[in-house]
Amino acid sequence: MAEIEVPADDVPVAAVSAATPLSLRRNVSWTFLGNVLLAASNFVILQLLVKLGSPELVGQFVLGMSIATPLMLLTDLSLRTVQVTDARRERPFGDYIGLRLLTTAAALAALLAIVLAGGYAGGVAAVLLAIGGAKALESISDIAHGAMQQ
Repeated sequence: MAEIEVPADDVPVAAVSAATPLSLRRNVSWTFLGNVLLAASNFVILQLLVKLGSPELVGQFVLGMSIATPLMLLTDLSLRTVQVTDARRERPFGDYIGLRLLTTAAALAALLAIVLAGGYAGGVAAVLLAIGGAKALESISDIAHGAMQQ
């Protein structure tokens, strides 16, 4: 049976338990692969909508993306970049996730206001809000990704 090594008093526990960081080449490779997979999955979704759905459904999807995406980008505040570059960890994770939840709620409220002011019918409104909800989840997971990147 292997013995557990106890760190010396002068060595911080975090230094002992920290994983070896990946090389720059490996980090860039994983980021590139993630971006390629995201683009491919978006392409597949659009192709499935075109092949299996109606032109109206494709139009609703594109409308939803064209409204929800800029709202989410505006309210994201590039917060993940700020979080990742906080090398001294001056702000805890709770600050980042709290701000992201607040700005995401503001984006969803703005999307709801746009849907109501635009007078969109039930089906179109449902698609717009569903896309907004998906973008909201993506936005929140972005902060978790930032914590892992940090």
